Amino acid sequence: MLSTLAAKHNMVIVSPILERDFSDGETIWNTAVVISNSGKVLGKSRKNHIPRVGDFNESTYYMEAEDGHAVIFCLKSAIF
Repeated sequence: MLSTLAAKHNMVIVSPILERDFSDGETIWNTAVVISNSGKVLGKSRKNHIPRVGDFNESTYYMEAEDGHAVIFCLKSAIF
């Protein structure tokens, strides 16, 4: 769906997704995916820091990533 919209409107989309990793015991990640203006998925980045503010605690259902920050190149710019 988002790939179709990106291509149709010639735009890059960065979208949050819930990623379930079955190769890692069904771990759930808070992930952002980058889709190019052609509709191709360029890459993803998993959240490295999970907020813990008062009663709001995403770490009860998301894991913190330890793979650093992805640099994804699209069109004539880079997304960090």
